[in-house]
Amino acid sequence: MTDNNSDKIMVTGCRGMVGRAVVDLLRLDGDREVVALDRQALDITDEKRVVEAVGDLRPGAIINAAARTDIDAAEADVHVALAVNGRGVRNLALAAERYHVFLCHFSCAEVFEGKSSTPYREWDDHWPRSRYGESKDAGEKMLAAIWDGFVLIRSGWLYGAGRDNFVDRAAAALRAGEKVRAAGDIIGAPTYAGDLAAAAITLSDARARGYYHFSNDAGDGVSPAELAREIARLTGMPETLVEEVREADLERAPRPAYAVLRLEKFREMLPGLVRPWRDALAAYLSGS
Repeated sequence: MTDNNSDKIMVTGCRGMVGRAVVDLLRLDGDREVVALDRQALDITDEKRVVEAVGDLRPGAIINAAARTDIDAAEADVHVALAVNGRGVRNLALAAERYHVFLCHFSCAEVFEGKSSTPYREWDDHWPRSRYGESKDAGEKMLAAIWDGFVLIRSGWLYGAGRDNFVDRAAAALRAGEKVRAAGDIIGAPTYAGDLAAAAITLSDARARGYYHFSNDAGDGVSPAELAREIARLTGMPETLVEEVREADLERAPRPAYAVLRLEKFREMLPGLVRPWRDALAAYLSGS
């Protein structure tokens, strides 16, 4: 629509790990108008409020970082996760379609079954193993069914400022000289939320359409135990503090055994934004 403001970007879920990183990066550009909305300002599960907000603001783009990401909580009560990750995405898609607003949305590797031995491609079949994965898959399907003016970015094991995550927990425990139990039999790609935010903004600015995979480059993947040992090395603590266990020993909701995403499509468009996982982790832990 001609009355949308192309320099105005609406960010939902602005207090979360990814939303916070997106807003911080956007605000470095003084030419943008950033409308940062937390859950109190806009509950995306409320269709009427979402449509009214988008109609009033008329942004050029929406970056949806609102999500329920607690995998274990979703396993115990999937309804809350489905409300946000499924119906909330539907509501944003309906509003975006009505006002012709570009929509950037985030998903994850948990939509895949995890039985592959090679990184997942954007078009591979979905067979989520957890209720959380089912909720993210539901959001993906509703978005695609409603509005074609979107980019959907699936990512890996996220860490960053603003929310509880494995990297921060492990670093704090190791610095205190405490043991860290981490699975050695599941594989993924640790990904800094700031790098994902940069990827999302760049794809949104380019009005890229469809599905993209983005993570820090972990090759064929690393285990949480390997990640924890790298955190120990970077924090100057002994790697012997890391106790490698089986995923089944951790008594939590199932994770995909293999959750690595293929990055070729993103690399072809924006090769400079993909950096090795060890480099991203070192920069985050050093505060640089």
